[in-house]
Amino acid sequence: MAFVELEAGDAQEAESVPEDTYELEIISFVPTVSKKAKEAGWDIEARGPNMYVADFAVNSEEFPHARTVRSYFSLPMPDDEKKAKDFKTLNLVRLFQAFGINYKLEGGNIGFDDEDPVGSRGTCLLTLGEPNDNGDRYNELVLPRAKEDAADSSTGSAKPRRRRA
Repeated sequence: MAFVELEAGDAQEAESVPEDTYELEIISFVPTVSKKAKEAGWDIEARGPNMYVADFAVNSEEFPHARTVRSYFSLPMPDDEKKAKDFKTLNLVRLFQAFGINYKLEGGNIGFDDEDPVGSRGTCLLTLGEPNDNGDRYNELVLPRAKEDAADSSTGSAKPRRRRA
């Protein structure tokens, strides 16, 4: 067997960043089915996804080894209670507005192209969650409040926000 020698670069473990506002980029936006729905026999091929998993890269010179931030976005379903459906819709609108993703909200329906989010950039607050069983703390995404006109037929747009000191 031959000894292989490679240039290793600057390999370091990723780390959570301090609570602050950061520029983020959506690096994946994957349709999936929640664990609860899978257990209930949900068929993604027949019914489609009931949520999306989004991964965000932190664009920061100060923290070049920032850990990827993962967030889950449940989709409003026909059998949801009104309160749950409204919350899920609002969460999607917040995401789309913060990252300048085109969407249409009209007549109680929300529509978007699920290929649009990847590569979109926005500025959001990242907080630190509670320590897990290993004592690790991960960043959690806090989306800005939706603009007042979100109830109308809308297109999202990202506005840069100043970083807090």
